[in-house]
Amino acid sequence: MTDLNSSTIEYISDLAVRAEIAEQLEPGSIYAFMHPHGTKPEIVSLRDDQYLDEPRRKRGSVHVTDVTSLAAYHAKHGTEHTEVFADLDAATITAVLNAHSAAGPDWQDHRVTLTMRMTPQWITWTGQNRVMMSQQAFAEFLEDNAADIAADGPVSAADLIELAQEFHAHTKVTFASGKRLKSGETQFVYTESTEAKAGERGTIAIPDEFELALRPLEDCDLFRIKARFRYRLREGQLTLGYHIDDPAQKFRSAVDEVVELAEGKCGVKVMRGRPG
Repeated sequence: MTDLNSSTIEYISDLAVRAEIAEQLEPGSIYAFMHPHGTKPEIVSLRDDQYLDEPRRKRGSVHVTDVTSLAAYHAKHGTEHTEVFADLDAATITAVLNAHSAAGPDWQDHRVTLTMRMTPQWITWTGQNRVMMSQQAFAEFLEDNAADIAADGPVSAADLIELAQEFHAHTKVTFASGKRLKSGETQFVYTESTEAKAGERGTIAIPDEFELALRPLEDCDLFRIKARFRYRLREGQLTLGYHIDDPAQKFRSAVDEVVELAEGKCGVKVMRGRPG
């Protein structure tokens, strides 16, 4: 449907009445009018605003990456008829600034969309979730990301770094068995062979679980997230990993938190779903 208002229609009609020449440059869309005493034609487009001094109305799609920017754009351009929707699966919030009203329809083509951004820490930990790693890779991973361990959790960051150093020191050993201790740790027995003497035996204890302190999304608060150590022992070789406790639910909770924040900053009720 062509976007015309009454003033545009009157303007085109006036040009047509006063013109000596009216030519369709693009049938049904763009016309050229020559005034009786004019030196160049005046062009009018029924399709868009490209030949006008300024647009007839606001339109466009703006994309922002935080709630503060969403609220600022909404405050500047929103009206009493603006509608805001949250797509929980896509982790987006879209404000239709020129939405339909009870009195009648509107164009619904001026929008601002917030795409919630995952934090680098969340991407890192969920990216390696349930991935079994070698001793060396696992030790380096713990050292690089120890800052994300909850300070008051069952295992401290210092404990994990010490565990990583243990694995660094015993990369050329043969593991024989693992058993669960009363403390909740799993103890692995290993044999380390040297040229000077027969194999030396030792043990490494791995905690059963630890807690992360992460923000899944940049606009949400810290979440306490439980993770459990996992291991596999095959032909003397040990691989290690971890399982995060229900990361999908934690992420959905973070999305809900951002939606609630957007409601407060924009001063509107955010509907669940996607705009048409």
